Amino acid sequence: MESGQHGEHDEKQNLNRIEETGKKQGNSIWNRKRALGGTTIAWGGQSLPFCPIDFEERSWVSNSGWPINFEELESHYQRANAFMGVDNRDYRDEAATWLNRPNPGFAPELIGYHFSKWAPQPNFFKRHHRRLTRHVTVCTNTQALRMERGVDHRVTAVEVSNFKQQTARLECRHVLIAAGGIETNRLLLLAERDYPRYSGNHSGKLGRGFMDHPTFTAGAIRPNREFNLQRDLGTQLKRHWKYSVRLSAAPDWQRQTQHLNLSAGMLFGYPPDKSDWFETLKTTVRRPTPENFTKLWRDRSHAFVGLTTFVKDRFIFRPEAESKLWLMGEQLPDPNSRITLGEDRDQFDLPIARLHWRISPETWHTMSAFSSVLKSEIERLGYGHIALDPSLTDDNVDIAKALERLGDVNHHMGGTRMSLTPEEGVVDPHLKVWGVPNLHICSASVFPTSSHSNPTLTLLALCSRLSDRLTNDLK
Repeated sequence: MESGQHGEHDEKQNLNRIEETGKKQGNSIWNRKRALGGTTIAWGGQSLPFCPIDFEERSWVSNSGWPINFEELESHYQRANAFMGVDNRDYRDEAATWLNRPNPGFAPELIGYHFSKWAPQPNFFKRHHRRLTRHVTVCTNTQALRMERGVDHRVTAVEVSNFKQQTARLECRHVLIAAGGIETNRLLLLAERDYPRYSGNHSGKLGRGFMDHPTFTAGAIRPNREFNLQRDLGTQLKRHWKYSVRLSAAPDWQRQTQHLNLSAGMLFGYPPDKSDWFETLKTTVRRPTPENFTKLWRDRSHAFVGLTTFVKDRFIFRPEAESKLWLMGEQLPDPNSRITLGEDRDQFDLPIARLHWRISPETWHTMSAFSSVLKSEIERLGYGHIALDPSLTDDNVDIAKALERLGDVNHHMGGTRMSLTPEEGVVDPHLKVWGVPNLHICSASVFPTSSHSNPTLTLLALCSRLSDRLTNDLK
């Protein structure tokens, strides 16, 4: 069942409306897509696995530890790569060798030098719908209202409605909730009203521990040689694949300093009053109008240098671009950062979600500490001078105001935590809701912790693992 249809429509998107009582999200209505293909119809398609340390119980990170380890997902990460259409090389040494971009010398005990990959076709509907139509029936414009239960607490049917308020009752053997992080929590919270203690909330943790990836522009770089800086730390291209360099907090550094996980990337771009030759070129290829050709002609000097570099060195070079250091951090799974049911109601007369997003000071302290490491290492390697945002080095900074400056990237995680026992979470290690034999969750809402990595690849790996189990059960 899909509440949307082909493309985005205001009526469907308005179901994402939420009440916000904590730190505000960027755009709650449009940051998740209710459509065939879900949010992949609008995202960039970035792929990056979690690190082994992300699955571990870390004594300095409260509520950390997954009920599975990295090795249990390793083979499923390979399948997730294939599903996304990215290559199966690892994201570190093998990718570096393939791209001829070895670690330029970052101290491995401080910084992990690795890559993220970008799906050539990030829209999963376009990529997979022809194959899936042979095996899957999708009811579009269909919103789940409530789940009926049998005597053993199994879900026996789901009541649904279209947007003309026509309802139906769909009987079922298995139910899989594969929605965004906020909507998944809302559906279980609605079920909890009807069936207390039999909707995964034995622990009282349902809705708690909501996470995103807080972001911050840490500073600007004055390069010694902008070519070298962009070549080694910028966007790489090979064949039809794109890669981005990521500089992450090494596990040894995390353990020694007792900070959270974090990664950084370089952003190369132009101020608003200057055009970007690469973006102009892409626009001209898509829409070869006289106006676009005129813009490209104005950028001809940058375009010539950039295209020459692309042909020779296979990376996107933006001459005379501004260079900025961008951070994306792990958020502590704080029980007070949570989703509940709000007072307002949607067009189906169901309570909308209420989000109280709270970022703990540990995230800011991690950003402050690791930005100093990045500055030291980047300057030691001769790339240039970094002018950090003054708040990162201010021992007397107002933490509350600093946290308000952090951005979000629509990576909604947490609230239906994976756990070894019902007392510790909402779903078991196989994503089955505790106390409900045939209800499973396939959403980043099951993540106990958030890492610094984009969540999609890890979620796909969990989906792969669950699909094997459900396939065996259905035989």
